[in-house]
Amino acid sequence: MTKASTRVNDSQDMSWTEVLELSKSYLKIPLALLFIEAIYWFITPTIEYTRAHSNK
Repeated sequence: MTKASTRVNDSQDMSWTEVLELSKSYLKIPLALLFIEAIYWFITPTIEYTRAHSNK
């Protein structure tokens, strides 16, 4: 094995700290979307609520 291939293999390995940092950055978007979905769920009325409170 040459020094060049050893350096490539070493640089391609990720530490658990790097994996944790990447997962934090990649999980921000799905968590933000879930938060927006929860807000939307509370703001919008359901069909049952609309039927119960309609004047028809």
